Amino acid sequence: ELEKMKKQKQELTGKVEENNLLIRRSVEKDTTTQDMIKAELAELRKRVEELETQFKELERTPGLQPTPGVGVSGRPGPEIRGQAAPPQEKKSPVQIEQDLYDKGMALFKEGKYEEAIAQFKDFLKKYPSSDLADNAQFWIGESYMAMKQYEKAILAYQEVIKKYPDGNKVPNAMLKQALAFYEIKDKVSARLLLKKIIRKYPTSRGVVHSFSGSEQQAYQLLERNFYLGFGGPVTFPRAKKLRRFVRSIPLERMLLETDAPDQPDISHKGLRNEPAWLVKIVETFAELRQDSVENIVRMTTSNAKELFALS
Repeated sequence: ELEKMKKQKQELTGKVEENNLLIRRSVEKDTTTQDMIKAELAELRKRVEELETQFKELERTPGLQPTPGVGVSGRPGPEIRGQAAPPQEKKSPVQIEQDLYDKGMALFKEGKYEEAIAQFKDFLKKYPSSDLADNAQFWIGESYMAMKQYEKAILAYQEVIKKYPDGNKVPNAMLKQALAFYEIKDKVSARLLLKKIIRKYPTSRGVVHSFSGSEQQAYQLLERNFYLGFGGPVTFPRAKKLRRFVRSIPLERMLLETDAPDQPDISHKGLRNEPAWLVKIVETFAELRQDSVENIVRMTTSNAKELFALS
């Protein structure tokens, strides 16, 4: 009797699942059919619940408790297996793609540059038309830069420029190419690239770190909406040109920096530079411009917030 009830329960459960599927498929197609199926489904569920109640009562009856490997009648019963593990949620193709890219980024952040390069190359092989393809190629270049393999970095950045000309990584790739050329002492190529960037992106903004150019270059950069950065060198009395710039250039277009651990100010000459020593640069600015320290701090802080969109 117990085995018969088990079989009936199994059959009814199967019908319940089948009717659930039919309801989902009939959504917004035939409301009459839906109502009929829902009524049948309710009846089936009721019968399953009744069978479960009877089944539990029979199990509590002495002598009818099933034992592993033995049926109610004493004959060998079906093998009792462990409960099946719930099926894992299947990832969408978009999520699989994102996970592969994120793995490359994680390797880069961990300093595992060779592995990051291999990961990004695998990503590009599998998803050559992905929205993240230009980013993956760019980070290959960044990995080579981190390993100081500048020639390979230049070639990797060139792939970004050539293959993804409309991508948002092109300006960064061009700039990083210029820096890589500078690192291998090819200043001519570096300068040409920087000029090309300025021509191609005339409305771009930025800051020229530790400016030490000519007065003509300074005003050309100001005309192109760039800011000029000044640090420790301006505190040395012999830096007459820089100190003249500090007096004449509008404060609204200047930023202060320490460039730590390099370029310490005159009072810390020969020591490892520290961000906390920015105070000496602020004081020098106030002295050269005959302004208050408070106003120098207020204006240059405002400049940084405006340029870098800081809150």
